Amino acid sequence: MERDSRASLGIMVRRGVFHLRRRVPKRYRDVESRGHVIMSLGTIHGPTAIRRAPKVWSGLIEVWESRLHERHYSRRAGATHLR
Repeated sequence: MERDSRASLGIMVRRGVFHLRRRVPKRYRDVESRGHVIMSLGTIHGPTAIRRAPKVWSGLIEVWESRLHERHYSRRAGATHLR
């Protein structure tokens, strides 16, 4: 069961350390150039990796949302200066 949980969360093992590997959603392609992200979960323990993966993914989503927000408002500010 643990292996299935890891696979569904996008967790993989590289050099004995668990990593999160996920495709970047289309919504964020303008602010993230990579098609996939690979982030270390900082553990060699499977259950810990399963707990950490959703938090790491949520953190990435927050960063991308922030970048989208910044991009949107910097474009709007630039447009108002053109008038």
